[in-house]
Amino acid sequence: MVGLVAILDIPFYLTRASIFYQQYLALFWGLICALLFLTVLAKRGAPRGGVPLYDLLLALTSIFLGLYVALFYPKILFTLGIVSTSRVFLAVVAVVIVLETTRRLEGWALTLIILCFIAYALFSNYFPGILQARGVPWRRLAIQLYLGADSLFGTPLKMGVTVVFAFVLFGAFLSHTGGSEFFVGVANAFFGRRRGGAAKAAVVASMLLGGFSASAVGNVATIGVVTIPMMKKAGYPPKFAAAVEAVSGTGDLIVPPIMGTAAFIMPEFLGVPYATVALAALVPGILYYLGDFMQIDMRAAKIGLRPLPPEAIPRIGQVLREGWYFLIPIGLLIYTIFILYLRPDFSALVSIAGLLIVVVFSREKRQVMKIHQLVKILEGTSRFMLEMTVVCAAAGLIVGLVTYTGLGQSLALFLTDLSGGNV
Repeated sequence: MVGLVAILDIPFYLTRASIFYQQYLALFWGLICALLFLTVLAKRGAPRGGVPLYDLLLALTSIFLGLYVALFYPKILFTLGIVSTSRVFLAVVAVVIVLETTRRLEGWALTLIILCFIAYALFSNYFPGILQARGVPWRRLAIQLYLGADSLFGTPLKMGVTVVFAFVLFGAFLSHTGGSEFFVGVANAFFGRRRGGAAKAAVVASMLLGGFSASAVGNVATIGVVTIPMMKKAGYPPKFAAAVEAVSGTGDLIVPPIMGTAAFIMPEFLGVPYATVALAALVPGILYYLGDFMQIDMRAAKIGLRPLPPEAIPRIGQVLREGWYFLIPIGLLIYTIFILYLRPDFSALVSIAGLLIVVVFSREKRQVMKIHQLVKILEGTSRFMLEMTVVCAAAGLIVGLVTYTGLGQSLALFLTDLSGGNV
């Protein structure tokens, strides 16, 4: 709900009062961290016997930290330079929570990377050569990481809470209304009669649906449950079938029109419409799937795989007659992004609205969208946003550290010197 309110900026239309994005982001982050502490164990493999007291305290602390920024950020912004003991304490706790949530979901690798950047910020005056800079006092650094507009609640988290959230929700609605079966059917109709057709259909289906969900995990969870058994039945080894789906799902992050989180951050830094970035990624995305397709064809020739059986190959006309309405939300998405140049997150919500309208007027699909299905969609989206929010928060800290210490400019100068001035 917080994500939808942030995308639509509902308070502005109700009160005509401007709301800083950091207020939305802080509340979203606090709620997600609280949910994480209540559902993810501190140590993998530990027995589940209720929520430990320390996790409950961490959850309540996360909500408090989020509410503090959400309620008082305008006043905080005008007094950001004041280093008070209470503010430093809250900032240190917030950084610790980011580190702990990162450790629980992503492991020690990303956590240690953040710690290395923090260590550089504190002791950069001891580094040699171009990496040397003035060390940042730890009290001021903690406040900047927590409350600065370009750190924890900066661009990475903004993109995660708005754009990525919107498209994950769109992909969930598309999948639960039968969109994955439609795309698999289209792929089977075109490639089922070819050598190794099951795997080729899996690649094409992943590209079609994945281009509108931008989630490798979501692709495997929706398309994979159909295509992996289909590939195994056609004669592919189980490991290869899983690998095909994993590689095809990963391609969702680089194939337009949606792509991954980084694609939505790029326009913010480049100052260009998202459509420009998406069009630039079109050829590399096609080449990626072409390479995947060629590998599958060679493996099919090597182990002598046959096409799908005739009874498993649908007719394209039948597939389109049964699922043509899935083209309406997809058409809306492309039209609003590339023709109207609307914000990608708002375009995703428009597409969801179009899909729901189509479902309401469809007798077959109307039965699918019951209350428990809506709850299931929202629950699945929330679970996906756990990891996305944690990663974006960690990335925000790193971006803030690089910006605040001047490390980004130092690295750019170093690389330029290393290349002999060839930018």
